Amino acid sequence: MADYEVLRPGGHKTLIDGLKGYARRANSVNTEQLVDQSVTDNKLDPDGVLADVAELQEQIVDVSINVDDLGLYQDTETGLVYPTYRGEISENGIPLAGGGGGGGGGSGNNAVLTVANTSGWISTTISAGASCSVSLEWSSLENGLPTGDGSMSVVVGGVAKLTRTVSQGEVTQDISSYVETGTNKVYIRITDLYGNRRSIAFTVKVVELSIRSSFDTSAVYEAGSNIDYTYVPVGAVEKTVHFELDGTELATETVTVSGRQQSKTIPGLSHGNHVLKVWFTATIDAQTVYSNVLSHSIVVAGSSNVPIVSSSFSRTTATEYETLQIPYMVYTPDSLTSQVTLRVNGSILSVLTVDRTEQVWSYQCLDTGSLTLAITCGPTTRTFTLTVSESEIDVHAETEGLALHLTSYGRSNSEAHPEVWQDADNGVSATLTGFNFVSNGWMRDDDGVTVLRVSNDARVSIPYKPFAADFKQTGKTLEFEFSTHDIYDYDATVIECWYGGRGIKLTAQQATLASEQSHISMQYKEDEHVRVSFTVEKVNEDRLLVLYINGIASGCLQYPQDDNFQQSSAVNISIGNSDCATDIYRIRIYDLGLTRHQVLDNWIADTTNANLMLERYQHNRIYDEYGNVVIEQLPDDLPYMIIECPELPKSKGDKKTCNGSYVDPVTPANSFDFTGCQINVQGTSSSVYKVKNFDLQFKNGFEMSDGTHADNYALAANVIPFNRFVLKADVASSEGAN
Repeated sequence: MADYEVLRPGGHKTLIDGLKGYARRANSVNTEQLVDQSVTDNKLDPDGVLADVAELQEQIVDVSINVDDLGLYQDTETGLVYPTYRGEISENGIPLAGGGGGGGGGSGNNAVLTVANTSGWISTTISAGASCSVSLEWSSLENGLPTGDGSMSVVVGGVAKLTRTVSQGEVTQDISSYVETGTNKVYIRITDLYGNRRSIAFTVKVVELSIRSSFDTSAVYEAGSNIDYTYVPVGAVEKTVHFELDGTELATETVTVSGRQQSKTIPGLSHGNHVLKVWFTATIDAQTVYSNVLSHSIVVAGSSNVPIVSSSFSRTTATEYETLQIPYMVYTPDSLTSQVTLRVNGSILSVLTVDRTEQVWSYQCLDTGSLTLAITCGPTTRTFTLTVSESEIDVHAETEGLALHLTSYGRSNSEAHPEVWQDADNGVSATLTGFNFVSNGWMRDDDGVTVLRVSNDARVSIPYKPFAADFKQTGKTLEFEFSTHDIYDYDATVIECWYGGRGIKLTAQQATLASEQSHISMQYKEDEHVRVSFTVEKVNEDRLLVLYINGIASGCLQYPQDDNFQQSSAVNISIGNSDCATDIYRIRIYDLGLTRHQVLDNWIADTTNANLMLERYQHNRIYDEYGNVVIEQLPDDLPYMIIECPELPKSKGDKKTCNGSYVDPVTPANSFDFTGCQINVQGTSSSVYKVKNFDLQFKNGFEMSDGTHADNYALAANVIPFNRFVLKADVASSEGAN
């Protein structure tokens, strides 16, 4: 148990009452009587509390409650102390002196929050890298009616590792990526609409168990001959190694050594493809723990000329928007190359010519339900059947006004015509020249995502002229997703549509858009996957020209009423430079100016990594359908300020009076309310920006969350308190970096 500050009056009794409640649930009358005896003197000091609990635990040993099942938990955010039984927190919290309020059953509302552990365990042991899912069932009812969605946080070691919005009912979360080797105390916290909180405590012990092998799956083995398989198990425990061949357990071996190479003889196999899986199990703390599973796809050639399609891919489930990476190898005995047909749910996706090396089929799951993928060579077909579950992501790329869309997704140098790159919907076909389609062309980046690699003398010409007309009346959006690397000249232009000082130009590190009278540019970093978006608003709107980097507005200016974006001799879009290699992921061009929300949605929707897409979606899911910020959807650890004012000042000197509040969810003691605050526009040059800086003078001081009044406020520890602060929100700083 930890040392706590002095409890408020009544806190001691509430804590003991909580323990009594646990005793009743354990059907132990004797334990409840012991509790009654321990509180007869009504001690209120912390030593007394801990002494009572310690005494109670010592006496409970002889009755039905296990001493290890009782404990105390302090919520570091609210400052509340909770009694726990078997890791479950289900009593109202006790506030410490000077601590934050709230939590538990909440205050100022009638909502009843209940959270139940449906995982079937409160303590478990897993091997590093193994999945570990917890399940909760929760509800928040006010007068019998659900209060709506809430938030779930995963707290490990007092640090919030994840916060996401969850609907009422059953919630499942894999916490394996948030725990480390050793013993981890994990709290899954549910917060409802009113801020009521409940937590379930779990203990997860992570042990380092692994198995590795240098077995060569690219080799072709002779039919009928034994195969020597070597492996290295790691783990200071007795291990039972399992060998499974084509779905049937071949043998098991008991191994006690760790980090030393072992060997196993695989008996002669028949012509065709065989899948060998190897892993080991061990018993730790009376629980069976599994190592990682090695899966090897083995090609065995006999006298037959029947082609062999080899693949170790064995997944049966996937999530919507996830990109599957399916490795495979095709061996035709009497030919060095093979013609392969890829099918999705029976329909031909592509026909390829491949050699005998390993290939990778990248397929993004865009539809839910049953999915059948097949690789066929002659009479041989390798089939994969999966169930694709619906993702909680509700975001899609904009389609209105889409004039050009080119993507590298799903392409391969093994295609019959890798030199063809077209947008069939808009009738645009790019011309690819100078590609060898070996070291460049349709390649995979370090994350396994397919790109169009334009390097050396390779060039791309897209017969589309975005600056053929002055688009002030309709607006325009140009989006390029790419990365630059192997740079010899940082000023090398890699993507451009530029003539007469107008158009767009992207170098190894900088993006630029220019019109007759306007010019905007922004830098990015080489060797990073970036998305650059230029948006031009209509002339009858705010006339803003905005440059986004990865969905973030990174540069903005207002173009003049009589500006002109038309090139006197319009040119196509060209890609490529011998002094810099460029990987192209996707290009989107619209005949309208997208809003900031649409640009952000495009960036999220075009993500090919399902986990990264979910992370981006959850992080940015803070708006309603009208573009307003929803406070309940903000991250639980994000401080925010609410300003209540009939009208905000529009220029410097246009002073207004406002009320409001500042909320710090992590440290509630820092929160305050304010009234009669003078608000004014701050700055001279920035005062004309669409988003302004505001000068706040708190003339009536601060009403702190603990009920006290303060004339001045300290922004942080060791900072001089003051009553005047400026909210800086420049959309274009002088150095051009923010």
